[in-house]
Amino acid sequence: MDFAGFVKVLLGILGPLALLLIAVALVVFLYGIVTYIASAGDSAAKTKGRDLIMWGIIALTVLTSVWGIASMVSVSLFNTGAAGTTGTIPVTTTCGTYGCVSVSTNASSWWSQLSHSLGF
Repeated sequence: MDFAGFVKVLLGILGPLALLLIAVALVVFLYGIVTYIASAGDSAAKTKGRDLIMWGIIALTVLTSVWGIASMVSVSLFNTGAAGTTGTIPVTTTCGTYGCVSVSTNASSWWSQLSHSLGF
């Protein structure tokens, strides 16, 4: 297996795994909120809830970053999104005095271009 094949396999595993772990981190975060609210006068339970909220936010931040970086690497190296969809967007390149600019020739919005490149 060459390097490109190895990276494709790694990204194929990392994308879905990151989404699964994001879901778990969201559940931990929500459980922390419920624990914090339900601990009316119990300071130990309130501390536990606060810690779960903090670790949930940290996990969501790290995992979302990992998923986004994996998607950017996938688009940059292989022109595919995180889900394996093609990331090709038709563009026109215009060059002027200060350099070149690539503009999409597709009439769709920036959101559809972003979601297409991320593999949604």
